[in-house]
Amino acid sequence: MTWLELVRLVFPDADDNEAEDLLWNRTGFPGFYCGDDPAAYFLKQLQEYKVAGELHGVNKLCELCNEPAENNGLCPEHLRSSMIQRV
Repeated sequence: MTWLELVRLVFPDADDNEAEDLLWNRTGFPGFYCGDDPAAYFLKQLQEYKVAGELHGVNKLCELCNEPAENNGLCPEHLRSSMIQRV
């Protein structure tokens, strides 16, 4: 089974672009996994993202965490941090 096929196990309605985004931007793919079973950890990351979206009732979560995004794809905390770093 490919990584994109695993994405579609958790997000069966994802189109090709959404599946690629989930693969590259919401998981540690291609190599940031803990433990001896990379596929299990990968699926855990996808499941956490899915649950967070359902919990918050939003489609867009922060690019750096699983909190609701407000501006520029970031949650208030990460948006604030990014503004501090630019000063």
